[in-house]
Amino acid sequence: MKTMSYTPAAFDDVVSRVKSIPKSSLSKHINVKVKAGSKGSVCMDISALSVKAFREYKEATKRVDRQLSVVGQTKLKQTTKGEAEKSKKTDALLAVSDGVGATDYFEVRERYKFSRVKGYLPVGNDQFVAVIALNPLYIIVPLIILAGVIVVICLMNRPQPDTPVINRYIEEIDTSETVNTDSAKTRYRLNTTLTVVQNTIQNLNFENVNKDKYVRVKIKLDHDKDTDYIYDSELIPYGKKVTSDTLLTTDVPKGTYHTIAECYVYNMEKEQLAQTNFKITLIVK
Repeated sequence: MKTMSYTPAAFDDVVSRVKSIPKSSLSKHINVKVKAGSKGSVCMDISALSVKAFREYKEATKRVDRQLSVVGQTKLKQTTKGEAEKSKKTDALLAVSDGVGATDYFEVRERYKFSRVKGYLPVGNDQFVAVIALNPLYIIVPLIILAGVIVVICLMNRPQPDTPVINRYIEEIDTSETVNTDSAKTRYRLNTTLTVVQNTIQNLNFENVNKDKYVRVKIKLDHDKDTDYIYDSELIPYGKKVTSDTLLTTDVPKGTYHTIAECYVYNMEKEQLAQTNFKITLIVK
């Protein structure tokens, strides 16, 4: 496996060349410090040519017919020659010397995904190995997308205020008006103050308590005028109740209306027997 070497002396040589570039603006941006973890020892700092300095140096060398090249990338993840030989991902080794006899080996690959370059290490013959790190955008962007998805799901599942619930037939008995009439000995049970939200009567509670009969309620917005009905419960069998239901139209303006509920009774053959009218208050929100 190919092994490339980096030494502080080689780095200092490159730095002196960069500084010699005419009109160089890199006096404060020549090198960066990168940490390398050593197994069994403390972390060490390695000086690398900054991205800006490398680009300027590369442009300068082109003018004298020299070509700089990047031969690999490293995360400065320490390894050994034996581990590198077994690894299918390692393409080369980077030998880093501290200048006093100690050498550590690091994994070099042709390219890492989702990364950004922090600096460049000279390894001789105008060749460099790029020191890379994980690009935070590859973490931040998915997290932002995930957060957006969570927000959308929460908004979709959030209970909506005044959302009408239609449940035409239930057995529970709520507080409502019970009226006995002489017409065919019929009893009517319904609320006389009705609230409409989003085109739905919320608290109708129209219940059939008459055995062997059907009942029905119809409502006009203005009973004194020849207008269409805004609600019709249709035939309700014995023992069933309409708690809430939708109007027949969506054009009812908001406001409070004093009108009439027309209540009908039918026999089991669905023939109308009688009609009784009740004053109601309709509150449209």
